[in-house]
Amino acid sequence: MDLLDRVLLEWSARCEKGYPDFKNEQDLAIFESMFGFKLLENRFSSNSIKAAQYIADSPEGKANDVRAFKSRDYANRINLLTIKDPEEVKVFLGKIFDIDSNTITAIPPRGQGNPSNTYYAYAFDSKKFGEVLINVSTGKKGLGGKDNELIVINAVKSYTEGKEPINVLIKGPNGPVKFTEVTDAIDASQDTGKGTKADIKLIGKGGETDIVGNISIKEDKGFRWASIGGLVKQFRQNFVDKALNDKSFPIGLIPNLDAPKKDRYLMQDKKTGDRVTKVVIENFPDIEDPKFIFGTDNPKTVIVGQNFRDEHFSFDNSTSTLTIEAAHIFTSMDQIKGSDFEPKFTIEQHRDNPYGLDFRIVPAFKARLSSAGRSVDYNLVM
Repeated sequence: MDLLDRVLLEWSARCEKGYPDFKNEQDLAIFESMFGFKLLENRFSSNSIKAAQYIADSPEGKANDVRAFKSRDYANRINLLTIKDPEEVKVFLGKIFDIDSNTITAIPPRGQGNPSNTYYAYAFDSKKFGEVLINVSTGKKGLGGKDNELIVINAVKSYTEGKEPINVLIKGPNGPVKFTEVTDAIDASQDTGKGTKADIKLIGKGGETDIVGNISIKEDKGFRWASIGGLVKQFRQNFVDKALNDKSFPIGLIPNLDAPKKDRYLMQDKKTGDRVTKVVIENFPDIEDPKFIFGTDNPKTVIVGQNFRDEHFSFDNSTSTLTIEAAHIFTSMDQIKGSDFEPKFTIEQHRDNPYGLDFRIVPAFKARLSSAGRSVDYNLVM
């Protein structure tokens, strides 16, 4: 018996099936423990790098502003801001590669086979590139851990701290909007007032009680208007009760066995048995209520959308004006109605929420239905 035969025999004896399965992470881990290197590391990484770029270049990838990482250490990673829930990411990847999303394995951070301590990995046979492992970052790429809001706060502070008041001019569609005599910008996320929406408060010469502007910062494409489960408790209860008990109701609920708690469900089409990841509720009576969009802040919140970078800020010393370039600005419901940002009421999967469901007000472009989406009339629930 030569050395290769002895290696294969020893490895096979330790494998669950009595022979190596190259798709079995445990079998590959056994090989690594025996010989000190990963058998498929180079081939797997090469396939994954190609698949990551393919995702970014696909029509679905471009529509969701996907970015593939170029760094060698993260070249199998994509940045996806518009979809957060792992089940929805699986549907997204399945559509791109024309495969059943149920054949995709979502591996949590630090899970076996996932090298990332932060992001989910998705292992699947892509057909086009073979077996791949894609890490999906759902945070803002390239911001060094700083929030979008913090970038704006720091930009204002850099021109106000220890200096005279400045003007802040926000330019973009539906703008410009100008704030005068600004002396500071502070994080408004700790404001627990009922219905408040501002992320940033612009402070005037009178100190923190002198608020000259409230701003809600939205990523250009990866945001929701509001999560409203707590505001529609009766609707939520009716939806769950009918999904579980009413045979004529189009949406069903099945237990999510991968969820950390027992009372978590996955949505499905009762007629076909297919998984459903998004339900759009038509004719929700309060959908155009400004409180869901602008909140109750005083002065009224201005909504500013942008994935901020340094080039979006400029300062004119002659006029003491900080100009901020925005992808969009909204100051009234009239500007939003009929646009891609018009509010829609959806139900989506989120296993950390009650029942595993997230009741959301989202922009219209995030409410478009794929093959895993359905629409239900509000009156059918209530």
